[in-house]
Amino acid sequence: MAVEPHYLPIVTREHLDAASAAMRKIAALVSSVDHSGERSILRVRVGLVDHGAFLSLDLRSFAMMAVDPEGSLTDVAHSGEVVLAMVANKPISVQITTLLQFLATFLARQRLSSEVRAGASDIGDIDALALTADESATGQVQDDLRVGDWDQAARRIADRARNDGFALEVRFAEPLLDKAEIDLRVPLLRRVYNTQPAIRTAIDRVAGVSQTLHLVGDDVPPEAFRQTQALVDIGSMQRFTAHVMRDAFVCGNGYLAFGQDAGSPMRLLRPEFVRHVGPGKYEEADEKGDFRPVVGHVLHQTGTRQVGSEYGVSVLEPFLQIAATNETLDYVVQDGALNNPPPGWEDEASRWLSKVIDLRERTFSQSAERIAATLGGATSSLRDPDSETLYFPGLARMDGAADTFRSAETMRRNPL
Repeated sequence: MAVEPHYLPIVTREHLDAASAAMRKIAALVSSVDHSGERSILRVRVGLVDHGAFLSLDLRSFAMMAVDPEGSLTDVAHSGEVVLAMVANKPISVQITTLLQFLATFLARQRLSSEVRAGASDIGDIDALALTADESATGQVQDDLRVGDWDQAARRIADRARNDGFALEVRFAEPLLDKAEIDLRVPLLRRVYNTQPAIRTAIDRVAGVSQTLHLVGDDVPPEAFRQTQALVDIGSMQRFTAHVMRDAFVCGNGYLAFGQDAGSPMRLLRPEFVRHVGPGKYEEADEKGDFRPVVGHVLHQTGTRQVGSEYGVSVLEPFLQIAATNETLDYVVQDGALNNPPPGWEDEASRWLSKVIDLRERTFSQSAERIAATLGGATSSLRDPDSETLYFPGLARMDGAADTFRSAETMRRNPL
């Protein structure tokens, strides 16, 4: 009996159609409309992506953090919808189990958050409480799948949501993110790259491959390459390649423009200022925000491909929550240390701060392990390049990055 592979390097149209059908059916089974208006609505959007084996082959899904119109991370209550990326390269049975377990743990986390806000649970113990809630929720799904089919497991999740005072509304989206949503996230993802050394090293290792390979692209005519190579030395060519690869992995999309003739310079296009207007046709926004056609040929590279769209998403999406949580814990500790508690509450404030400091240290340690596990070993065999020579001078770190992941107001309103 053949063993079903745990990761499919190439996904067929038939596989994608079957996965889409299964996700749509689960969405319909777990969703319920609250006609009474008394239940809190929890919205979830699900879509299929392919990270091209850059991340761990064991990765089955990852949730995308919500971003407000100003470009800052916000909490679920104010975002309106949770976005879940399902790895399309997994067998259908794995995708079904993964989605059901995510929805069950999502409900459990909502219950826990309500308890913390109500003071029924201690914020200093939230990591242990969350782990217990997750294990209980996934265990319930596994039990349901053992004694029945996944239709029944989905209906039980809908029942649990109603019993907890929630109304689940789940939808399957193809593509998962539109162009505007991708662009809004780019500065935050650049911040992940700039502030997380282990993640930056993994990206630079892949970009460093440009030092040993010539630039190639199916959608750029050979004559354009020859014209460009006649104008720039091989070192500059490798740097252009490194930049477009880094843009693709960090921003989701990387664009390199080649002019129509030998007198036209090769240049990088800023991903959030580019839009597709037809096969092989692109437009670029100027300083005023007006779009103009890009003359010549454009090489477009994607990081994580999303089913149903020519726009890619960042491979760093799974790390956004990790980096933001670490930054938020630092903020909470610093804010707590600077605040002067009212008379008589000094000891209580000190105990609270001590718990949060312990939580921060545990979280930082767990974050390093999660980053390593999510990255997997795809880049471990690649050498570490010198970022100062890999990229153009002064651009070892990405410009256009956000100054912070969350606004101070968001962190005060919902610290975790």
